[in-house]
Amino acid sequence: PGIEKDSLKMTLRDISSREIDESTALAFPDQTLLVQNPVTIKYRFEPGSEEDGVFINVPVDLLGSLESAEIEWAVPGLIQERCVAMIKSLPKAVRKNFVPVPEFVNQVLAGKTPGDKPSLMQLLADAAWRLKRIRIDPSDWDYASIPGHLLPRLRVIDQQGNALAVDQDLEKLKKQLLLSQPKTSVVRHSLERSGLTDGSFDDLPSVVEIHQGLTLLRYPALQDNKD
Repeated sequence: PGIEKDSLKMTLRDISSREIDESTALAFPDQTLLVQNPVTIKYRFEPGSEEDGVFINVPVDLLGSLESAEIEWAVPGLIQERCVAMIKSLPKAVRKNFVPVPEFVNQVLAGKTPGDKPSLMQLLADAAWRLKRIRIDPSDWDYASIPGHLLPRLRVIDQQGNALAVDQDLEKLKKQLLLSQPKTSVVRHSLERSGLTDGSFDDLPSVVEIHQGLTLLRYPALQDNKD
């Protein structure tokens, strides 16, 4: 009595319009910077499916400049769980030195931010030696045992936004696509010179930016054409 008959009903909007708090938005952003360019991140929850997890759209022109550490830190909310999974992937004789694993990982990650972007493998290996005097060989890591949803998938796209390939292995994507993609015309930088016969130029910067829709990083060097 006194209760409207529809007041206990819920609609799809009621359960799907929950606002995301600021800490969640920072941990699982919709966008990140890769090689100084904003790229979109998509999330899909389909446990047991190959489509489950995180997808990062990567323009093919950025692929050659991309480093794996940037991908590892793209979604801060996955870092702690992924590091725990990495430690648990070690041989039993090694991983037993880091029990309880979550506590060790939290100690390693304390003070680290996505802006630092160290390689997680190197970060954990360095901490293992510094804190436990345990050496971890690169061959000790068993990446095949790490749950797939903790490894972002890279969806490489062309200039029209079409997907060229999807994979979690950055080096595999580079080998697959960088040689097969047609060369695009590249904007020349003002530093470029040809026909020089002496050292009549200033010191070269270590890196320059070329703006061609995307911000592309280039590393100046001298090339002897033996003319």
